[in-house]
Amino acid sequence: CLASNPRTHIISDIDEIDRAWFVGAESIGICGATSTPKWLMEKVANYYQVEHKSLIDNLQALLEPVMIIFLAVVVGGIVLAVILPMFGLYEQIK
Repeated sequence: CLASNPRTHIISDIDEIDRAWFVGAESIGICGATSTPKWLMEKVANYYQVEHKSLIDNLQALLEPVMIIFLAVVVGGIVLAVILPMFGLYEQIK
């Protein structure tokens, strides 16, 4: 395990895990002598859950104004499509 990656970190307690270790990581390998501790797997899972939630929240915050503008243009087009012919008929009646 240790020879496979020079960025290997050996930890024995959950407080030793630093979030900066995961920044830019494409994959994470976890090695243990007999098995991977449950708390370690939970810490890694929690990190990615937080990252995923913040990504989704940011995308939602960007998408909401775009959708509002799009719907405003669509509704405005429908209103114009109804009102402009009415004005055209009114001009023909005069």
